[in-house]
Formats: sequence, structure tokens, C-alpha cells
Amino acid sequence: MKEPRQEIEDAIRIYYKELGFRRDNSRLSHQTQARMALSNVMREHGMKYEEIKAYVKRDHSTIIYHCKHHESEMKTWMGYRKTYETCLAIVGAALTGDLSETIEFLQAKQDKIQKQIDQYLKKKEENDSRIKELAEDSAEIG
Repeated sequence: MKEPRQEIEDAIRIYYKELGFRRDNSRLSHQTQARMALSNVMREHGMKYEEIKAYVKRDHSTIIYHCKHHESEMKTWMGYRKTYETCLAIVGAALTGDLSETIEFLQAKQDKIQKQIDQYLKKKEENDSRIKELAEDSAEIG
């Protein structure tokens, strides 16, 4: 059985993978958003600032800042709401032990990918049909 800390670290790794970038200590917007969302999800699940800083790798004053500005950033910082919701679905589920949110999140993602696949296959079928028609027309002319 995994230790609780390891489960959280695993969820954080999955969270960053889902966001599509590697975790680092830069001040780039996407990295800052990811850390802010992580701070807020952990705080909402009852973690203390001192506990959160071990996962976010920032001092407690930064964690406090993240939590204080969460609501305003949800309204104004482009992309933050989606980052937060992703974190809530993945890391939040690990913190509660309830994987239903993560399952819903992944099912929605699977549905979206399946729609894209279906659209691609339909377009491919249309293109193949068109290529066949053009080949037949070319054979008749030649």
C-alpha cells in the first residue's frame, strides 16, 4: 500500500502531465497557475500552509498569497479556472481518496478524444472516396 504522501506526489505528477508540461520553479504564467491551483486545492482539503509548501516547493507566504488571490484570479486570469478544475479533479481526488471526480474527468476527456477520432475517420473516408473518384475520372480521360 502506498503512503499518503506518495499518492499525492503521484497525483501531482499526473496533474502536470495532464497540463502538458514539466513541473519547474520558473515564474512562467502556466507554472504559476499550476502552483496556485495546487495550493488552493490542498488548502480546500484541509492542509496547512506548512504542509502545502512541501508539495508546491514555495515558502508559506507564497502559499498564503495564492490562497488569498484565488477567487479574483478565477475571474480574471485566462486559463486559471481550467487549470484549477484539472487540479481539483486529479489532486483533489487523491486527497479525499474519492476517485469519482477523476473518473468523470477522464471519461469526459475520453469522450472528447473519441469525437475527434470519429471526425478524423469521417474526413478520411470522405477524402478516400474523393481520391477514388478522381482516379476513376483520370482513368477515363487517359
